[in-house]
Amino acid sequence: MDPSARKLTLLQLVGGPAVLASYAWCLSVWPEASAQMWGGVPEVMRPLYTGWMFVAAAGYLIYSYVFTFRVDLGTLRGRGRLLPCYALVLGFSALWMPMTKWLLDDPSVLRFALVCLDLALVALGSLGLLSIALRMDPGRL
Repeated sequence: MDPSARKLTLLQLVGGPAVLASYAWCLSVWPEASAQMWGGVPEVMRPLYTGWMFVAAAGYLIYSYVFTFRVDLGTLRGRGRLLPCYALVLGFSALWMPMTKWLLDDPSVLRFALVCLDLALVALGSLGLLSIALRMDPGRL
């Protein structure tokens, strides 16, 4: 396996479970907070959002499979941004739920801004992955 692919795999093997563990930890330690974390999303819409979360997770897994096993990372344009983008997505996704609970415990403008920054960094990493994917040569997959 290519050294870059090994690093990407290691990052995913650490970061992916960290995201899932942070969600599981928050929901098990503070079960009463799960309804609050939905904010103003109407209860009738929550199953729709939840379903799309699984679609998003499937998309993440497909991206990860392609980047790890189907692409020669040594020739990938933007490869220097690949690991930082994954680190942004995984690292800040793992922080989102604990930070949201922290905001709910003592709302403030600063805490709200930090949660928004966290989400913006996840989005930035996702857009970076998209920009790398859009530069790939489909004939080489």
